[in-house]
Amino acid sequence: MAHNILLIGGHGKVAQLLTPLLLAKSWNVTSMIRTASQQPTIEKLGQGQPGKLSVLVSSVADVKSENDAKGILDQVKPDWVVWSAGAAGKGGAEMTFAVDRDAAIAFTKASINTPSVKKFLTVSYLSSRRGRAPWWNDEDWASAQKVNNEILPDYFKAKVAADEVLTVLSNDRVAREEKEGVAANERFCGISLRPGTLTEQPAGNVNMGKIGAGDKVSRATVAEVTAKVLEKEGVRGWVDFVDGQEEIATALDNHAICHGLIKRQKFRLPKIDVDLTSEVLHEGTHGVDLRVELGNVVLLAAQSGLILAFLKDLATPYPIRLYLLMASEEHFSNGSNLLFGGKAQGKVVRRYLKRLLPAFQGVLGELEQPARAGESRASSSAGCL
Repeated sequence: MAHNILLIGGHGKVAQLLTPLLLAKSWNVTSMIRTASQQPTIEKLGQGQPGKLSVLVSSVADVKSENDAKGILDQVKPDWVVWSAGAAGKGGAEMTFAVDRDAAIAFTKASINTPSVKKFLTVSYLSSRRGRAPWWNDEDWASAQKVNNEILPDYFKAKVAADEVLTVLSNDRVAREEKEGVAANERFCGISLRPGTLTEQPAGNVNMGKIGAGDKVSRATVAEVTAKVLEKEGVRGWVDFVDGQEEIATALDNHAICHGLIKRQKFRLPKIDVDLTSEVLHEGTHGVDLRVELGNVVLLAAQSGLILAFLKDLATPYPIRLYLLMASEEHFSNGSNLLFGGKAQGKVVRRYLKRLLPAFQGVLGELEQPARAGESRASSSAGCL
């Protein structure tokens, strides 16, 4: 199928590497660039390619609202949107927030609220998170804090805000589509690509999933991963990656398994363990997220109903562990703090458990709580968020 792709920030380094890869798949690309002087460079990227390349001269900085972004979507009529724009440190904090936060959020909202747009992919970065990833060591955490608080504080604030909007609104749309009976392979895919520090090296293999914050990845590899993520059915959510040992296709297969893209069959489920973990998936949502581990398979959902519906039809010989992942500005050190440590946070979790646990008792059987939240968790070779 010849997809129509709006590539925002088409003159950027990653976007220029990505454009020929998309066109080579016979996809049509509209490259959105800032000035007409950039047009000859972009047009050369389409020479000899089976896909059609169009150029749209329109500055991202001029997009001030969802309506502004919707006007561009109506003009281009894409079914996939790729955000690869950025202020690149030019224009100070004002331009950073105008482009990396406000315009990014405007396009995110407009895309998610446009039924014909089926995928929205943003190129973010590995440390765009408010809390410490559970698998990071002290060096990783120090590296992330240095980047986010000292080197690029405005960029961090802008990117993490845009990432949160994408996560929350994508989950909401998927939940609506599931309720409306939209087939699984036709539901919206919101994707946040989260590469490490960018280099100019050739494209290569990757490590994907639970990776350190200070690692690097080439821009060429980012372009390759972007093209393959778009091509693969059903990939959504956060995709952390750096240079590594796995071929991109293999790493993505493992990532897809992590996110529950497996065949459903009838099966009597074993008992599950309930764990209150300190892991923070993202900040800014309302309520609690769910994570379920089935052996080496990890499922994520924004609403308990999605997990319940999935588990009712899921075949697995593995023990099941259920995690509650709560959005919070504070990184809780252990599960008891997550449940009881914060005033508002503790109340939210307790209210949620009162609603959630009876539903699971009827479906999944006995519920037990492990001794502590920080114990090791099973994951695939790629690691899962």
